[in-house]
Amino acid sequence: MTPKAEERTDERLEQLLSVEQRLETRLREAEETARKQIEEARAHAAHNGERQRQELESQSAAEERADQEAQAKKLAEIEQTGAARVAALEAVDAGRVDELARRVLRRLLEVEGGP
Repeated sequence: MTPKAEERTDERLEQLLSVEQRLETRLREAEETARKQIEEARAHAAHNGERQRQELESQSAAEERADQEAQAKKLAEIEQTGAARVAALEAVDAGRVDELARRVLRRLLEVEGGP
């Protein structure tokens, strides 16, 4: 090989080496960028997952409070109805209750053929 041919070969090898080095640098940069993007995506996903979990917990707590309030309201209505019925029964004169009881007893005895 002539000195001039060796010189051209050396220049081409240097150019190829330079291209290879630039490609390796770009590859490292691309790998680093990809790694950072993956980390960011994972962090974002974790944050979203946590936020969704908190939203579900909040929604569940709100639904539970609503259910408890509805049950408390129903219990209060039952208590009011019961108290009104007791008050109505207590308002009936004892003499009237005795008279009604005697009538019922007489009819039962008549039906069963009693005294």
